Amino acid sequence: MTMEEALNAPTLPASFPAAAAGAGRSTPTRASGGGGEVPDQFDVSLLSLLLLAPPPSPLDLLLEQYDRVMISYCWADQDVVLSVADELERRGFTVWLDRSNMGTELNESIIRGILDSRVVIPFISRHYVESHVCKQEVKFANQNRKPFLPVRLENTPHVESSVAAFVTAGQIYIDLTRGIWENEKAKSDALWRLKQLLTQLLHPASSTDRSSLEHVAAAAEAAAIDSLRPGEQSSQPKPVDLVVKQLTKKGSSGDPAAQYMLALRHQFGVGTPRNLQHASFWILSAANNKQAIYYAALHYAVMLALGEGFPPNVADADAVDLSGDAGDKIRSELDACREVDPAASRVLRGCASWMQSRAEDGCAHAQYAFAEFLGVEMDYTEAVRWHRKAAEQGHAWGQKDLGHRYSRGEGVEQDFAEAARWYRKAAEQGNAVAQNSLGSLHYGGQGVERDLNEAVRWFRKAAEQGNALGQRNLAECYLEGKGVAKDAAEAAKWYKKAAEQGNVSAQNLLGFMHNYGEGVAKDLTEAVRWYRKAAEQGYVWSQANLGLLYLNGEGVAKDVSEARKWLGKAAEQGNEDAKKTLQILNKGWLLW
Repeated sequence: MTMEEALNAPTLPASFPAAAAGAGRSTPTRASGGGGEVPDQFDVSLLSLLLLAPPPSPLDLLLEQYDRVMISYCWADQDVVLSVADELERRGFTVWLDRSNMGTELNESIIRGILDSRVVIPFISRHYVESHVCKQEVKFANQNRKPFLPVRLENTPHVESSVAAFVTAGQIYIDLTRGIWENEKAKSDALWRLKQLLTQLLHPASSTDRSSLEHVAAAAEAAAIDSLRPGEQSSQPKPVDLVVKQLTKKGSSGDPAAQYMLALRHQFGVGTPRNLQHASFWILSAANNKQAIYYAALHYAVMLALGEGFPPNVADADAVDLSGDAGDKIRSELDACREVDPAASRVLRGCASWMQSRAEDGCAHAQYAFAEFLGVEMDYTEAVRWHRKAAEQGHAWGQKDLGHRYSRGEGVEQDFAEAARWYRKAAEQGNAVAQNSLGSLHYGGQGVERDLNEAVRWFRKAAEQGNALGQRNLAECYLEGKGVAKDAAEAAKWYKKAAEQGNVSAQNLLGFMHNYGEGVAKDLTEAVRWYRKAAEQGYVWSQANLGLLYLNGEGVAKDVSEARKWLGKAAEQGNEDAKKTLQILNKGWLLW
């Protein structure tokens, strides 16, 4: 068979019967991918056309028995690509790629590499889009129904068009553009996502009886269609599939609310055929989004625990980061969901029904997630009931939140001793939020004897796990010399850790320490920087402090207009010092 025949064949080439049958394979040589010469004229149309075929179904993937990954790339991008390939191999994947620049035409080694691999990872750059052999690789892989997991290497318009073609075809992609590649944490996160998505494609959850979801999916779809009728959300009705396309565009741009709604729509089949692989991708994207949508993380933990779109993995479900309290955070996130999806309210209710059915089946993660949803709905009595069910199964987050309910008197009579009991159970399992909360009870002597040493011990445990409140509280203990020797430098260290996570109180206090040279060298520019971060989040003391620095020209050019702005914001929140300063300023006494 010639290369032309191979490219035009609708199915697997007859010259590779062993590969087609899934038997008799030897370990592939490391040869694929492509480099080659760049044509004189740019042409992205072929690549776009190749990518618009529907992705293979989970059944297609289950019928394939081999577990290999092919990397398709242009030789000009080899430094990044080889580094990623080595990382995937360290994580246990079998990777097939060209390490010797095999030429400018599709040859039998590349064809064998495509057929013997289960997933193709194209690394899309300007060079890749312009490469003749790369286009051939994509076309041949597409003809043989190989799923793609594209990696974007550049932000240029040509590359964006090609990535958009993958997304339009229902594909998903990993962003490894230069800004991400050069940031160690961002690169690590991207490689982790790549590993997770490869695992899902290589080991999709086996088909199970989903009958319990059928009524939810049908009801949610009917409600979604109904909600898009004229006169309700918009005077112009939108087909549900158009909404899914719009959500996909927003989700691909990083909108966590859109990502979460896409996950629900794919999971329950609302406006799009139900597809648990796509649902698992979008829920993972939302749960790990830089903007950290908390409710998506909850949902992701439930899906992991149940094996819904993922191989069942309770240990990984337990490890999902649910740090922070729910309350207003979930409420604002669900409001954001309603803004990006006109059918969100009804779909979310369908999701809650699914959570409840899973909770009633005894899944502790679902019990906890459903309790959080009820808390957002202000049904605290029912929330306590489900938190207790999860807590009694040893669910650390359920124990932590049951402690919160007792501490606040939500759905139960306020009881700090009972709060301390549940906090301790969660804290001893390593829950950082519970560790900080237990430290706070010891610090204030609520429900337990006041013990500053014990408070510091629990604050430190939380702080060392990266809990921002624990870091701030530990810093305060060092600053005040409570439960530990007074140490302003150590206080500044922990305030900075909390401040870098966005804790406004820590940002203000770190600004104050730079303002007066306490524990750190005096640096008014740094003081302005940290005051501004907190002030822009609405923290009243930082607004007042920033206003004073503008007024006095300290760490920043003197600017009475800016001073009025920030002092005014603080005064609007009731800050008396800001009010008095504005009164004096308005009388002209400070205009020197």
